[in-house]
Amino acid sequence: MEHDLVPYHALARIPARAVLVLAPHPDDETFGCGGSMAIHADEGVPVHVVVLTDGALYGDAQVREQECRAACAVLGCGEPAFWRIADRSLRVDEALVARTVDCVRDGGIDLVYAPSPWEVHPDHRAAARLAVEAARASGVRVAFYEVGAPLVPNVFVDITRWVERKHAAGAKYASQLAQQDYAQQVRGLNRYRTYTLGAQVQAAEAFLLLDADGIERELMRLVPGEMVALDPRFRGDDGRGAGAHAGAAPAEAAHAGVAHAGGAHAEGAHAEVAHAEAAHAGVAHAGVESGLPGPRPVSFGAIVSEAQAAASRPATEGSSPELELASQAAEQHRLHEAELARLLASREAQLAARDAELAALRSSTSWRITAPLRWLASLVRRPPRSSPRSSPRSSHRSSHRS
Repeated sequence: MEHDLVPYHALARIPARAVLVLAPHPDDETFGCGGSMAIHADEGVPVHVVVLTDGALYGDAQVREQECRAACAVLGCGEPAFWRIADRSLRVDEALVARTVDCVRDGGIDLVYAPSPWEVHPDHRAAARLAVEAARASGVRVAFYEVGAPLVPNVFVDITRWVERKHAAGAKYASQLAQQDYAQQVRGLNRYRTYTLGAQVQAAEAFLLLDADGIERELMRLVPGEMVALDPRFRGDDGRGAGAHAGAAPAEAAHAGVAHAGGAHAEGAHAEVAHAEAAHAGVAHAGVESGLPGPRPVSFGAIVSEAQAAASRPATEGSSPELELASQAAEQHRLHEAELARLLASREAQLAARDAELAALRSSTSWRITAPLRWLASLVRRPPRSSPRSSPRSSHRSSHRS
């Protein structure tokens, strides 16, 4: 059904204790997930912003940093960090992954926002790969956001109350808005994302939320391999990706280090994925059978049992982002079931009303009076019976007798 392919209810937030936002350029953090950043900030969740490149190809680097500081202040976040890598030259290497993992661990981060692998700008795709490697090394969840290209979401966040604040923050990027009206485009995107949501949701941000375990292979299933393949230079002397150096599972490290020649995976990667698909064909992801173990995209139908288990746990266990997310999903699932029940009841009422109209018509005087006319009309519409044809043998005998 449709709700298995795209969420039909929005979350109030993605639960987290502390979040890290990876922005390829100054402004991507605001346009991509500014509403969610404001929600976290208002709830007292620390929001750390790292701007990876200097953005100097499309504006003055210092001006863009000042704009970013002003935008983050509007959203309620702290001072962003600027790593000042040259614009359009972001490459994922071991040093950059290690620096990101240190940032995650030092800040107690349990959720990373990053551009999605569907993005078209090379710095955006590199930031997605950086998030993948950091997640595999540190175990954090990743919420991929959309800026220049739409993604396939499994989570919507209702930003209706924060949308004007998001656009006020976006307005701080005057140098970029002078080149193109990004604010209007983002406003349209956030409005479009309410298509499957209730009328009360006026703006929403879309995310692909994935757990760290097996995240790269899940993305390999969802998007073309060249969009999430590790940079060819991002390998050690033994041919393994940085995930191996960071303590990732050997199978995933070998998969990460596979060279992608002409966009095609090596035979070993095909065999590994095929084996995983055969072994895990029953795992559902957003209504599509997933052949990948490990990552658990947030799907309302898929985590009902988890939510029930969470509800049955003693209160002394405390709260966690996972339990809160499961509780929200269970409530949304309940609302969706209630909506389906309402639609079914409405349809049954329409059918009952139609049956009553037909019964009243058949018991009316006019129906009885016009019964002979209906009978004559049926005779007129009935096709005439065809006369039986004589067989060739009988025709021959008759002609012979004559």
